[in-house]
Amino acid sequence: MKPYTLLLAFGGLDDVTAEETMRFLLPADRTLRRRGRLLRTILLAATLTLLLAACGYMAYRATMSHREPSPSDEMRYYLKREVGGDLTLNMGTCALALQFDTEETGTAHAFRMGTDSGLDPGWELGAFCPTYLQFLNAFTPETNERMADFPDIEPLPDDQIRTLEQGLRESGLTEEEADTWLTTAAWFGREDGRDALKLRIDLYNGPWLHGIDLICGWPEGEAEIVRDDTWNEFQRLEAAVKVTWKGGETETVNYLFLFHPERQYLLVLMAHPEEMDFAGLEKAAAAVEVLDTDFTYRRPAQDTNWSVLGFASG
Repeated sequence: MKPYTLLLAFGGLDDVTAEETMRFLLPADRTLRRRGRLLRTILLAATLTLLLAACGYMAYRATMSHREPSPSDEMRYYLKREVGGDLTLNMGTCALALQFDTEETGTAHAFRMGTDSGLDPGWELGAFCPTYLQFLNAFTPETNERMADFPDIEPLPDDQIRTLEQGLRESGLTEEEADTWLTTAAWFGREDGRDALKLRIDLYNGPWLHGIDLICGWPEGEAEIVRDDTWNEFQRLEAAVKVTWKGGETETVNYLFLFHPERQYLLVLMAHPEEMDFAGLEKAAAAVEVLDTDFTYRRPAQDTNWSVLGFASG
């Protein structure tokens, strides 16, 4: 590439920058006698500028991976307890384990369902779905003081505590707007005179995923991997998980996992196969609107390195 073409790509360098760069690079007793040397020096300055800019804009790219545990797996999961010591657990009978390499400190997100979701118009959104406003309230001094009454819950470090007003300002939302975005959503339909769970969507931020595995098909199950690829800007994993409960009952759940490597969040859509196939889950996922914020946090120290993810609870 010609020097001037490269400089144009950089947006050019002004004379002052070029002169300062030359004084820095060249000894005081040397002078520039040839135009070629000047061009090389300016080109080097432009290259350094590009490298510094690239470092500033380079985004951490996280990943999601999965494995199907077996009873012979090394016992890598733990539960720390104040009484009775720590427990080391083997999840070898579970159907699926997902691992993430997200950063410890990350950004908060939330979601809501947009139009053209393909959901049954008879389904209704649950009345008690956790909102982003409730998420922000978890960081307030008042909440942290109340948590001090629970010795098993690690208090937030001082640099993570902020007032609701600060949290709203960092998120770019009003209090009313924050109450319209969700972190978990569940849709119900009438079945045999009762409300039956039809679809559940969870959003996990990167800090929450840091250092844990998500366990599916607990306590015993099998997983059929339907897709493991990319979908738009996401890593996509589709799995049909058959769970066997302690009483011998079985349940099959379709899971659609969508992980965003740059924004470091995970969307999980879950439904029984008779309610929604994977094409239906994808259509619903395409209608999900995700909120990006400037609210950054890190998860307090945890007493486990795993978490069970299920259709009815997680």
